[in-house]
Amino acid sequence: MYWSIPDIPDTIVARKNSKWNTPWVWLTVLALLFIAALIVVLWLKISPFYLLIPVGVWGAALLYRFILSMNRSAAADAWETEKSNIRKKWTDWAQRSIVLVDSHTILPDPLSLPDVITQASGGRNADLFLFPRDEDEDLWRSGYPYVAEHFYQKLSELAEYRQPVTLHIDAPDEEAYLNWQQRFEEIAEMAGVRATIKPLSDGESLMGDWVENRQFEGIHVIFSAWLNEDASDAEFTENATWLAFASPYAAKQNKLPVKAVLQRPIAISLSDETAQNKAFGHYADYALKNRTVHAAWFTAPPKDTQQYVGKLRQAGVSWNDNFDLPLIHTPEPYTGQLPRESHWLTLGLMAENIDQQNQLFGWQKDGNLYMGCLIHQNSVA
Repeated sequence: MYWSIPDIPDTIVARKNSKWNTPWVWLTVLALLFIAALIVVLWLKISPFYLLIPVGVWGAALLYRFILSMNRSAAADAWETEKSNIRKKWTDWAQRSIVLVDSHTILPDPLSLPDVITQASGGRNADLFLFPRDEDEDLWRSGYPYVAEHFYQKLSELAEYRQPVTLHIDAPDEEAYLNWQQRFEEIAEMAGVRATIKPLSDGESLMGDWVENRQFEGIHVIFSAWLNEDASDAEFTENATWLAFASPYAAKQNKLPVKAVLQRPIAISLSDETAQNKAFGHYADYALKNRTVHAAWFTAPPKDTQQYVGKLRQAGVSWNDNFDLPLIHTPEPYTGQLPRESHWLTLGLMAENIDQQNQLFGWQKDGNLYMGCLIHQNSVA
């Protein structure tokens, strides 16, 4: 996911006009040459035809200068055209996207998705919120039926499109994955959906592969659910997110709904300041070309978030000035402590935030910042 966009040098630059390269200078030189030749002709008493020599030299010099100028100008124009073509190619590459067909995010009561998205509840919530438990089951497994029930309908809706479904489950460990696998196998059978279920091991690379292979088949769902192992000793607010993606080709061919599009993400090394600044510059110049950013969601410490936003501003990113809605979204003060990996929840919240069109997201992982842009197709922004 690292971008290797080359720098485009100004290899050919049209020469600027010198203060000596003016008609008056050229006429003055011609006059001086003619006067000098006239003095020589009169002094040596030779044929007046010799007066044509300086005129010929002057004309040849003028013609050479004109041809050189035309060639340089033509070469500069040709290179400018080529640079524009190169920039367009890389802009198209950077703005390549996949389709978000559907999304669904659930939070425990009394949390409200609109309040968390618009940050309308005042913030600084120290409480933790949990999904309802079935007292007949042990610990965290008792929360599974409640969460699975919410996503049965989402899986059933995908059956209408008669597309193969691949479900990528993001779980904290193998035991949790096997529990979700069993439940979704049962749900898929009841819903009549052809579903392949896999663990989600590297979602960042997976999204990059989907963007690169724009004609991948079927609908791919990322399902992420985080539940506390012990409800009596909770460590975070529980949440579950469902994100269904398809290729632009599959969406068009099968008339799938388009809720939003997800642009090609970028991996930015956090250990190399020079490479980091260059990557932010490339992202601003190509991925965000002709786009105004309406919102930014970073699952990072506030200090790091401000640093990333500052680097994007320095790189020339255009930011929205509508102060009716928050520019920088930080869900955690409104939800209470979130689990260590809450980036899929962040994407889910962005998908529900239809009032802001171009939304940046970013999260830190393995010494990198993974950043991308979710673009709502029917946003009011």
